[in-house]
Amino acid sequence: MSSYLHQSDDDVLDSIERDMTCTYKQLGDIILCGDLNARSGSEPDFIQNDVYDTHLPIYNDYDCDTIQDVRHSYDSKVDVRGRQLLDLCISTKMRILNGRVLGDLYGKFTCHKPTGSSVVDYVIVSEALLPKILSFKISDFIPNFSDCHCKLSFGILATYSSHLSINKFKMNAFPGGYKWTKSSTSQFQDALCHPVCKSLLNNFMNHEYDNEDSERAVPDFLNIINVAATKANIFRHKSSKKRKPNCKWFDSDLGVKRKILVSKGELLSKFPYDPIVRGSYYKCYREYNKLRKYKMRTFKQSILNSLDNLRDSDPKQYWKLINSLKESTDDSKGKSVEPEVWFNHFFRFE
Repeated sequence: MSSYLHQSDDDVLDSIERDMTCTYKQLGDIILCGDLNARSGSEPDFIQNDVYDTHLPIYNDYDCDTIQDVRHSYDSKVDVRGRQLLDLCISTKMRILNGRVLGDLYGKFTCHKPTGSSVVDYVIVSEALLPKILSFKISDFIPNFSDCHCKLSFGILATYSSHLSINKFKMNAFPGGYKWTKSSTSQFQDALCHPVCKSLLNNFMNHEYDNEDSERAVPDFLNIINVAATKANIFRHKSSKKRKPNCKWFDSDLGVKRKILVSKGELLSKFPYDPIVRGSYYKCYREYNKLRKYKMRTFKQSILNSLDNLRDSDPKQYWKLINSLKESTDDSKGKSVEPEVWFNHFFRFE
């Protein structure tokens, strides 16, 4: 939805419908998801009783709405924007997953605010895609994820075929690293005397590598080094996930308060109509934000005071503190894009 917020002054739903009918519908099926700020209740998003009838004068290429499954919703209110969304679904043959698919058969609330809960976040797919939707889930409300919205997820049955060999794009994972300490030398020597390492070394020494087989010598020898390093506990496998560290001012008090807030948010998702649960959550939410702002303000003020005191008294510690405040320049993105994805992307431009 963010790509439509900076377009013309036209309504967002009008812009979406125009793009769908003029551009994307010719390219294939469509999936529309996000915060549409529309409350549609459980009103039908299709033409009811739309069946083929030889007695009705309709076009030969007219497609009836084959999906006649009703949907449910905890939110019974239908506003003007919700009516526009339903009209968009009917005119473009799109179907709402909320309250219709396994995993959310009752239409759980997707937005929680102090004034109440509502369903304003949707996943909408083309009618042809609806039989391929395996599941749809609205997660419990997590304050750390969003200020008022729940996470939406769905599974889709997809078929993939490619004329390109998968082996062509096979890539090996990055190896781990070696943590070398003062005692690592003796540990590594002892590991080389292990029967497994001895067997690998004997096989390596007795194997006659000719010119065609010489490229195997390097990985075989590297395998011996890795096995010995693993047994010596100096080899560390590269972790695929990196946990984002908390801010320096985020202490244990804030961590405990955040856990309490998350638990109250989950409770609000289960009991959205209970005023006591809602009041307890937003009271905790205000206390958490107040404590978070106080911790951040106190931390910044302590840094400023330390800089003022160290500037003349201890320049070395002053610049050390300055360097510690610099943001990390690590631009790594966790998981890289698969090579065949790159190939298919640029293959379209040929």
